[in-house]
Amino acid sequence: MLDVERSERRADIVRQFAEWLQSPEAVAVETPETVEPKVGLYQLYEVLAAQRQELKLYTKSERQLQELVAKSIEETSAAVAVLERFRRERPEIERKAVKPLMTSLIEIDEAVQRAVAAMEVLRQRLTEGNRHRIEYATAVYCDNLSWWDRFWKRKTIQHFVEHLHSSSDKEIEEIIEPFRTGIEMLRRRADDVLKRHSIQRFNPCGQPVDSETMQVIAVVESDDVPPGYVVDVVRPGYLCRNVPLRFADVRAAKTPNS
Repeated sequence: MLDVERSERRADIVRQFAEWLQSPEAVAVETPETVEPKVGLYQLYEVLAAQRQELKLYTKSERQLQELVAKSIEETSAAVAVLERFRRERPEIERKAVKPLMTSLIEIDEAVQRAVAAMEVLRQRLTEGNRHRIEYATAVYCDNLSWWDRFWKRKTIQHFVEHLHSSSDKEIEEIIEPFRTGIEMLRRRADDVLKRHSIQRFNPCGQPVDSETMQVIAVVESDDVPPGYVVDVVRPGYLCRNVPLRFADVRAAKTPNS
């Protein structure tokens, strides 16, 4: 506030002196009486000296400001370079940071897939085992019958065996259904988690062998698959935004020069 008042006072002194220089009294040299200005030379000197000092200080401050701006520009450029490098390296940094999580998700998904396959194998084995036991019991029963009884009872025995097969299959399905429902819920949940993290299960059966996403663990002869194509997948691979997280282990058909 004091600096503002001081500047206004100095500006007023300079203005008054300028008005005196332009007044008729200042140029009327014929007048015998001496006309003095309202503002003295000493006051004007003080004002000009003060303004000169302020100009020097302003120039110094301006120079310091320029140096500060130049330094800020340099530091900002360095920061921009770091951010640009981070932007380029960000996908790799993110991949390394979340790799343990993705590995865990892959292992969980594999466990669920194995559970689904194991449940189907269990159903087939139970069904085949019951059918085998029914057929064996039927054969033992028929062996104890005479030829005449087997001839007349053949249709009855056949219908009874079919009824036993149907009842046994239905009973097996009723036993397995709760487990199958639970595993199916786990499978859907695992698929949702993989999709949320942009992870894709990769099963390249029947596709051309690609060294960027597959690992050939065996080469076999095949009449159904062209040479250089995948015959079957031993272990599926996983991709994240088309970048392989784990290669697919495959068996490939032989090529002419293999």
